[in-house]
Amino acid sequence: MSDERLYSHKPSPWLGEHLHRYQVAISYLKEGTQVLDIATGEGYGAAMLAQAEPASRIIAVDAEAESIAACRSKYRGVENLHFQQEDATRLSFPDNHFDLIVSFETLEHVPDYTAMLRELNRVLKPDGLLLLSTPNFPVNSPTGKILNPYHVKEFTLEEMEQLLPQALGNVYIMGQQYARWHKRTGVGKVIGQATERFFYQRGVRKLSLGFRDACMKLIAGTPLYPLPKDYRIVPDKADIRQCKTFFVTAQKKG
Repeated sequence: MSDERLYSHKPSPWLGEHLHRYQVAISYLKEGTQVLDIATGEGYGAAMLAQAEPASRIIAVDAEAESIAACRSKYRGVENLHFQQEDATRLSFPDNHFDLIVSFETLEHVPDYTAMLRELNRVLKPDGLLLLSTPNFPVNSPTGKILNPYHVKEFTLEEMEQLLPQALGNVYIMGQQYARWHKRTGVGKVIGQATERFFYQRGVRKLSLGFRDACMKLIAGTPLYPLPKDYRIVPDKADIRQCKTFFVTAQKKG
């Protein structure tokens, strides 16, 4: 899984959507909130939570010792942020421990995903909240075969509706929608979308990112790679089916 890590200092078509999820998570923080960030990776999302207001205590975990060591070094000055190595299917924390659990783009990597969900439910406080994201299989892998070699399972909406309530309570499945062009109309919208598609084409991608980005800004007034503000969480089922990513809120199952 380490080869699929997303790094906040490297330009990426996917960074904006990852940052957007953590921005949503920040909106759920309260003073003194005890937060668990599962599969923290480089740790930038956990750092966002730790540095946000109101102040919370963040415990960020990852299965790879190398990632944890790098995070501890990079964020050693952030006092309310702690990193430790953990297996998401066998967490070392006591029952009813966390007010907020963040599990973004993790479930699809875990062979025993039902065990992971049970563990998240176990360590979540009775009045706590779980935020979870995972790819929407028909949109993320439109050929019907999982395209990402690091994913062991991607889910349909129907599978999510069946799986999650078995382990969690008050499950609310939404979608993370790419919404850059939704507020634009007319020729400007058409040109913007066409320009974006053009600069993502295989052959065109050989051009430098700087050149493509500058052209995109000149023609469409926006960077080539999406920003966090280009995404939104949508609740409508028809919209959810079109989203590349599911975004779930859930509470503890009694």
